[in-house]
Amino acid sequence: MRQALIALAAAAALVGSSVALAAGSVTGIFTTSVKGKTPASLNGEWAIRIQATGDYQIAKRVGTTANAQVLVSGHATLAGGKITFQKETGPAACKGKVSVGRYAWSLKGKTLTFQRLADKCVGRRTVLGGKFTQVA
Repeated sequence: MRQALIALAAAAALVGSSVALAAGSVTGIFTTSVKGKTPASLNGEWAIRIQATGDYQIAKRVGTTANAQVLVSGHATLAGGKITFQKETGPAACKGKVSVGRYAWSLKGKTLTFQRLADKCVGRRTVLGGKFTQVA
């Protein structure tokens, strides 16, 4: 399972990219598992990659393989312990009236959590509602 998560994170990282992790920063690659949610398409293994520039990608594992598909790309604004997700593109992007989501974040060790402040996008708030584990 761990190898599959690492492969998922690698796919989300996109070929040739590297991330420099800064102390106290939310940059990196993190994975989570979503279970028992509606719609069922939200259930599965997810990875989020947040770069120091604020660019991010969210990917979901495809079937039972270690491959992942990037479903959302966007830009996040980081200010202290808060993050705003916006400017999303991709097949699962939040658009229109639900295009912006604001969260507080906490990184303790390798565990990243998001606390929703304001987000009407069901998909994003469902995926970001769990605990993430840093893998890179």
